[in-house]
Amino acid sequence: MPSSVSSRASSSASPVIDSNAIRISPTGAASARVAIDDQGNAWAIWKGIIEGASGGDNLIANRYVKGSGWGTAQLLETDGGSVDKAEIYVDPSSGRAVATWTQLTSAGAYDLWVRRYAPATGWANAERIENSEGAMGFFAKTIIDSNGNALAVWAQSPVNLGRFSIWSSHYTAAAGWSQPVLLEDNEVIGGQDGSPSLAWLGDGKALVVWLNSGNNRVNIAANSYTAASGWAGDEILIADTGGDMSLNHPLLINDGAGKALLVWGQWNSLGGGNFTSRILAKSYNNGWANDIAVVGEDSGSDLVSAPRAASNGNGVAHVTWGRKNQAIMANTRAANGTWGNQSIIKPGNADFVQSVPEIAIDSAANGLLVWSQESNDNTTKDSWFANISGSSGSWANGQLLENFVGTAVEPIVAGNSAGDRVVVWYNINSFGSTGSEIYARYFPAGTTPAPLPNQN
Repeated sequence: MPSSVSSRASSSASPVIDSNAIRISPTGAASARVAIDDQGNAWAIWKGIIEGASGGDNLIANRYVKGSGWGTAQLLETDGGSVDKAEIYVDPSSGRAVATWTQLTSAGAYDLWVRRYAPATGWANAERIENSEGAMGFFAKTIIDSNGNALAVWAQSPVNLGRFSIWSSHYTAAAGWSQPVLLEDNEVIGGQDGSPSLAWLGDGKALVVWLNSGNNRVNIAANSYTAASGWAGDEILIADTGGDMSLNHPLLINDGAGKALLVWGQWNSLGGGNFTSRILAKSYNNGWANDIAVVGEDSGSDLVSAPRAASNGNGVAHVTWGRKNQAIMANTRAANGTWGNQSIIKPGNADFVQSVPEIAIDSAANGLLVWSQESNDNTTKDSWFANISGSSGSWANGQLLENFVGTAVEPIVAGNSAGDRVVVWYNINSFGSTGSEIYARYFPAGTTPAPLPNQN
């Protein structure tokens, strides 16, 4: 292992030590996710192998406590079935968390599981929340509030039905998880509903959006939830107007108290082999705005990736995406609601991008963007980062996040309003490592993310 990387958790709160690359997993780990609370404590989860566990891929977690560092990797489930599609959400104010994953616990099919965490009591028992034996729960999103109330949505395809539907369950301490309810009435033959995205708005209210398809159309649908009344009813929020249009990758984020921001990709044919491929945005504030802000490009020849977005809750939002020409792009919505000019973070070239760029933001609108790319001689795959200053609104040049030889891909970033940021990725070390491992770098508030210091 390179001398500049520690293989165990840091026990110091020093910014220099915290910003080192710390291995937080055993070998045989991949597909990490991370979330952080307002106190600077974080959870990372991944699928992988851990000593003493049975079956295939397990769900494993590690916690970062600000001032103490990373702890010891721990198993979050004990079933012998393989885990996939794990996600974690942390309530910023309370530190409560909920982990979601699918697992091969029914014969021939994956089931949807959740596990809740409270700082005072630790992890509750794992619970299966999808209700159809032999069905498959996919693409789940789950959120939890400061009181421990939780909400989950997912796409599910019962055996032999031939279509996906959007389902939901909510949790309260008094009643536990509710029976799942169907969120849409898309009964068109061949219809498929999927890719849900979910956001709390506060005061027991939430929004969900998803892709709704049928009759050769792919729309973006929406539904709203209140603790008092449940789900209001689905609606087509953005309609596919015909064969020359394609909507994809809807992403919904909290945009401040009672507000949300939706971003998505849209392709439009212009005829003659020409097209536009853009990222669009739509805001919510006690109702959806009529106007749609274009935050992408009208390239005519170049496809764009799924968007990622982050909001500081005070009107500023950063949106990032990749282009087919291997460029990494970003745009910022100012506090007054206007979108600026797109910025090129990584130019289009032979350094092939390996992941969708991920973004975090703090209350001062400082942003941290991470992605992975292949070197132009195809010998390495590295993870990179770039900072944006909230005061100037300008992006710094991209820099290496890690200094490994070999593969370091799929970086994920989480940040809080105070400015604490944590990045996790998985690495395959060409110097004798027996498998991929999860590494992390933690940047406390008040420090600027920078390349790894020399620790020889």
